[in-house]
Amino acid sequence: MNSSTLHLCCILTATAFTINTQIAHAATWTGNVNTDWNTADNWNPSGVPGVGEDADCQMTGNNYTINYDSPMSAASVGHVLVDNDEEHTTTLNINADSFKSRAPGSRLIVGPNGSVVVGAGGNARFENYWESGSWLYLRTDGDFTVDGGDAEFGMHTALVIQSGSTVSVKNGSLTTETDKNIENIRVSGGIMNIEGGTVILGDGGIRLGEYSGVGGGAGVLNITGGSLTLNGASSIGFNDRSGTLTMSGGTVTNNSELYIGNDNWGGAHGVMNLS
Repeated sequence: MNSSTLHLCCILTATAFTINTQIAHAATWTGNVNTDWNTADNWNPSGVPGVGEDADCQMTGNNYTINYDSPMSAASVGHVLVDNDEEHTTTLNINADSFKSRAPGSRLIVGPNGSVVVGAGGNARFENYWESGSWLYLRTDGDFTVDGGDAEFGMHTALVIQSGSTVSVKNGSLTTETDKNIENIRVSGGIMNIEGGTVILGDGGIRLGEYSGVGGGAGVLNITGGSLTLNGASSIGFNDRSGTLTMSGGTVTNNSELYIGNDNWGGAHGVMNLS
């Protein structure tokens, strides 16, 4: 059995949030030539998304794989949308440096049949540089995996893991810089797995469970390896939704407050399973 280490203290003040799912699309993936992100004729209109341009990778009819294997020429792109129909999948593999989504209200949206993998050699950064309180989030059933690369979430962004979504850190790192006014990560009906690597959260902390008034659900965090560092107030269970932390390996270091069952509205339950 793996050993587990957990350092705690307690109490959380929470704030409500609103998610805006509307984004504009400037370039749509077709994959007409190959699977390379940096091939101009894979996009409609022809041309790799440039500075501030949205990358629409929402596909239908076939399975699609998009490989980001060399740094983009643009300093950054705008919104990134990855999805497919009910019978197919779209996968974005980030295996090179300098993948950056940076725009006012910048969002990464991984839909029900979309997947993003930050692999070995990959570095992906998502940040909203202007609108405080805008959310970077993963939508229902989307998967986001860090497996050997580095994923960074900048100021004024939050990773919201909704119903059906799974975020997994297997190797590499996931870091957030969000200030204490919004949670760095909200697990709202979805699952977060830390199997290895390093997860470091900024002043916003993590919330497992989200109240039903914003369509939230129970939140689950499973830690079997690696390390998690919390630098802001965190909650296991919030208002009328439950949260569960299960830990069978790895290390959690909490440098702020941790509230188990933050019950402002009634019905919140927080559960910690340590082995």
